Amino acid sequence: MLDEQITDDEFGLLDNLLLSDEKARQSYVGCVQLHTDLMFHFADPAGKKTASGTQVLGFLSGDSSLGLHSTGGEVVQ
Repeated sequence: MLDEQITDDEFGLLDNLLLSDEKARQSYVGCVQLHTDLMFHFADPAGKKTASGTQVLGFLSGDSSLGLHSTGGEVVQ
């Protein structure tokens, strides 16, 4: 889901799993937090380029259509 590759059927399965399993919810929140932290860590506000002229993991600094942004390590949805 975080890579925006999830199908409608897969989303339904994920939704059902998260509604029914506390351990799955905890794991999911941890993964979302890690994803958000990595996006924040690799964000390059100055648009700094590498020697080859391309951003390293440049997609991580782009806006997420999921609305996840890190503000001091918090997940905002």
